[in-house]
Amino acid sequence: MPGWLTSREPERTNVKLVGLIINILGKHDYNITYYEEIRKRKQYCFNIAAKKDDKLLLVKCLEKLKQFNAEIARELKAVSYTFSGVPLLVALKNDNNRTLIENVVYKKHEIYSVSPNTLKSLLTNPQNVFIYAERGGYHVRIDGKKLRKLREEKRLSLGEVAELVGVTRKTIYEYERESIESTPEIAIKLEEFFRDQLVKPINIFERYKEKGKEVALTYKRRKIDYPLFRGIYEKIKSYGLDIIPFKRTPFDMVIKGSRKPVIIKAIKRTKNEVEIREAQYSARFARVTNAQLVVVSFKEATLKKEERLTRLEEESNTILLSPRELNEIKNIVES
Repeated sequence: MPGWLTSREPERTNVKLVGLIINILGKHDYNITYYEEIRKRKQYCFNIAAKKDDKLLLVKCLEKLKQFNAEIARELKAVSYTFSGVPLLVALKNDNNRTLIENVVYKKHEIYSVSPNTLKSLLTNPQNVFIYAERGGYHVRIDGKKLRKLREEKRLSLGEVAELVGVTRKTIYEYERESIESTPEIAIKLEEFFRDQLVKPINIFERYKEKGKEVALTYKRRKIDYPLFRGIYEKIKSYGLDIIPFKRTPFDMVIKGSRKPVIIKAIKRTKNEVEIREAQYSARFARVTNAQLVVVSFKEATLKKEERLTRLEEESNTILLSPRELNEIKNIVES
């Protein structure tokens, strides 16, 4: 486990779960950082950032799936898209307060969720899970091309296959187009009849692309409540830079640079313990994601005197700026 990982255990009900996930990811050689939620009214959209090679996992750990609401999900999607990462929810219980079934993937607000043991299994063998649960039912994905090939080899019509497994002709047609999912029961009947595997494994490590892009575009148009932060956002935006504001992360904004992302952490008071710690969290996240962190402080006189900030500048390649120095941002993004 990296030495810069915070050692103070968070006083949360899911502390054991977070520790377990850190342990599981560490055994698979992920570079890990963890974020303790230190603001009473600000729940981060992810607790853990873990990277191995070019795979970045942004993991939210919760005891129950029902604790994961739509707002947190939207921000997790946007952050995942911005950093080309994989959003993942790890929980112990489903919406009905029942223990998650092992080797079944759940979906909550379009984000995959798994139990700790299922995550462990998938890290060892990513092709090991075939069933996912959503909206009160269990589903599998049929390999449509293979189904059509096997059906045509046996010279069977869509209707004949449908009759054999007890569904409609249109259902088989949609299976072959891969436009709908099947139930495990029907999939078993198809596999038993054709004597071949037809269910496709679920890839929970797929990067969040199109839907994440839609959410990120929405975030660009979102109103920033705090006037000073809004001033920073508008000034950076006026330079023609692609900037996205966030609410449920340790940092406040991200500029999508041509070479690497630039993370912006705005600090109102350099002596504020919470803001300093969030700057430290942002530096850890920048290190894991290979991003550049820029800390903007409204207290220009004390910016270079705060020891913990200057240490970030020296040890983490963090750039410290005052609002009047924001014109340097464009050069930072392009460098």
